[in-house]
Amino acid sequence: KSSKLELQKKMKLMLNEIPQHYPKQQYFKELLRVLVEKRMINESSRTSNVNGRSNTYKVFALSPQGANLRFSKDPIVLPVPDCIREADEKEKATREETIAKLKQSGLNVPQDEMAKGGGPAIQAMKKWVDYVQFQHDSNRHERVSQLESLVKILEDWRSSTAFMNLTA
Repeated sequence: KSSKLELQKKMKLMLNEIPQHYPKQQYFKELLRVLVEKRMINESSRTSNVNGRSNTYKVFALSPQGANLRFSKDPIVLPVPDCIREADEKEKATREETIAKLKQSGLNVPQDEMAKGGGPAIQAMKKWVDYVQFQHDSNRHERVSQLESLVKILEDWRSSTAFMNLTA
């Protein structure tokens, strides 16, 4: 009984460690399929009759081979589920698209955040670019002009401050 509770706690911790962009339900379905294929979990079907209706469902149970692995210190190596590969590819494409959009807007994306694929500066820049684009799409051209003037003022201040600090 206590080992079952420990296993449930471990599973909850593992679930919290899965990145947000992963499809958790699909991940567990694919993981379960692999565990059945590797004979670590047994799969069977059961049928129940309630009020004259028949319902068939799958039942999964730890196999003897899977039970032996509970006490092993060796890692269990399984293939990466397809849904995880697809989610990673989609996330990577989104990051690359965001960085390309920022560069196209003339913003200098910090190299360290570009290497990581994100960070607070990239998030702020993306919000800025999206906001300016929204103003443009809403035909608020005067507001867009004001925002562009603000960027020019900030860039001029930054350049002059850098020059003054360099010569001081």
